Amino acid sequence: MKVRESISTATIVLLMTLTVWVIADRSVLRASPEMMVTVEVGSADPQYRLKVIEPDAGSGSAPQILVRFRGPGRAIDALTARHRQNPVSFRHIVRQQQLTGDSGEIVIPIRSGFSYLAEEQAVSLDYSRTPVEQQPVENVRVRYEREERLTDIPVRFADEDLAQLGEDAAIQPVTVTATVLNSQRDEISSRGPLLAHPQLDFRSLPRGRFERTVPLRSNMPDLDITFNPSHVTVRSQLAVREQTRELKDVRVMVEAPPELLNQYSVELLEDQVSVQIKGPKVEVDELSAQSVTASLVLTDNDKPGPLQPRSLIVRFPPGSNVVLDQAQPPFANFVLREKTPPPEPPN
Repeated sequence: MKVRESISTATIVLLMTLTVWVIADRSVLRASPEMMVTVEVGSADPQYRLKVIEPDAGSGSAPQILVRFRGPGRAIDALTARHRQNPVSFRHIVRQQQLTGDSGEIVIPIRSGFSYLAEEQAVSLDYSRTPVEQQPVENVRVRYEREERLTDIPVRFADEDLAQLGEDAAIQPVTVTATVLNSQRDEISSRGPLLAHPQLDFRSLPRGRFERTVPLRSNMPDLDITFNPSHVTVRSQLAVREQTRELKDVRVMVEAPPELLNQYSVELLEDQVSVQIKGPKVEVDELSAQSVTASLVLTDNDKPGPLQPRSLIVRFPPGSNVVLDQAQPPFANFVLREKTPPPEPPN
């Protein structure tokens, strides 16, 4: 009986010890794993456009920094799990009172962008640094510029695109609103009318009629200009524009019955030829010599003899609309030679 009581007491003590240990572990301060976070800065005044200039965004669209947080174990565990599902970020909204004049700069302490985590999960920033140089990041520096909206900006096809479209090409809507930096207004006026062009990828467009929603681009691509709406609908069909071209280094292939090739060897004087082709401009431009063959076709009626020419059969990829554009097909010179029979095995 005493043995049973001792076992029960030991079990209870063990469970209580484990419980206390777990509670202590979840409440003791710990550091989180290092996290890569994006710097997000917004404006309370829609008249201004913001750009983060420090830390540098590099080639990316938004700057990123490496951070580590410190807090109770339970909060750190929750924060780490949250970051996997919904990544943590530096968040800050610039107040209207901070935005004065046409342009300026604002310095934001790095810790203020993570204050929401202190409120939500009782954690604080341990350190932050740049991903590549590993330099400490103490502040985020932001440049702001006043924007101006220009209405009724015409949407038109660029001249180089219009040449590849049918006469019934249409755009909807035909005007948009442009948002420009106030500092660029004079330069835009000096260059002439601002236009919005649909961005067309002709390689992806079907040969027949099509309707596509495509993004807009400015006719002044070096300036920071956005459009609303940012996309338009284009309806048209590709104009059939023929083009001719000389295709060089087309390989010559031999086609012959197996019996003939077992008996004779074929010697080609030319293993590559040039051909003149024509067809839709897009197809002609994209056609390569590697996708075309020129076949020398032999039959059982061919016999060994002197060097002789023969017309070649040119084959294009399946579905291609490209054809030969020459009065006579290309030819190749060849010689058939009887193969030397193998020596008889010794007796």
